[in-house]
Amino acid sequence: MRGVEDFIYLLAIAFIILICLGIYSAYYPSPQPPVNFTAVISLSPGKIGWLEEIPAKTWEIGEVVPGEQTQTLLQVGQVEVKRSYWAERKESFQVEVPDWGLEWIRKVRISFQVWDANLYGNLRVLWNGKELLNQPSPIRSYTFEIDPEDVFSKNVLDFEADLPGLRFWAYNVYII
Repeated sequence: MRGVEDFIYLLAIAFIILICLGIYSAYYPSPQPPVNFTAVISLSPGKIGWLEEIPAKTWEIGEVVPGEQTQTLLQVGQVEVKRSYWAERKESFQVEVPDWGLEWIRKVRISFQVWDANLYGNLRVLWNGKELLNQPSPIRSYTFEIDPEDVFSKNVLDFEADLPGLRFWAYNVYII
């Protein structure tokens, strides 16, 4: 019995040492190596369009697009959708189209990138309740085109994840 007690004491001491090392490393991080930046090229903007100290002419053209005119209606950063048997996180975005643009619209393009996924279930993408995607979606870019008759002045774009199947302990996660 003495050997078991010694092992328990040794285990407790090792645990206390690990806690002390963890606390020490949290308050005293290791120093970062020095960063040396090397300038590849140096440019001077100059004075294009200037005569003396005042501007000669100023033109504001706005967006110029060769071919068909395009406009970004919504741009969001990274989002995460996930679902398990006990919790769910889905993302819903309101996409508004100006009334003057509804009569001229030819199509709406939805494009996004799946950055990370565990592929435990399907990724569902819905536009105004109409399903665009419902399948396991590996890491890559996705693009969908919406017909003009499915575009309204106020639209809803939903991203959701399905249940992880038999993996009841896990989340089905997609980072978009």
